[in-house]
Amino acid sequence: MSQATQEIADLDFSLAADGQTITLTRGAASVDCAAFVRDLVRNPLEGSVTQQEFRVIISPTQIDAAVWPAAPDSPPPSVDPRIPIKGDRITVAGRRRTVQDVLPMFVAGVLVRIEMKVLG
Repeated sequence: MSQATQEIADLDFSLAADGQTITLTRGAASVDCAAFVRDLVRNPLEGSVTQQEFRVIISPTQIDAAVWPAAPDSPPPSVDPRIPIKGDRITVAGRRRTVQDVLPMFVAGVLVRIEMKVLG
């Protein structure tokens, strides 16, 4: 088993044991993913209204299985379409949030983990 395959398997095991289900959406395409969702910061907007910032970690496993996203909502071909982009949405516990930043992680050229900063 390659190091990349082992990294994905380890992350999938941890997500299955301790993660929660989110829905990742781009345009009309969506996929349910196991994820770690961590509350980072609560930013006051006005009065008692706050905007939460979250760190979300997912595996590429569910994205690959669903062949997410489908054209024509995919980004240009120079970008791996499996990697979420700014403006994609995730739904966590029934609340929609917006992807602000993404850090894909590769081992030997294989996508093994995706970390996102989301707001909402």
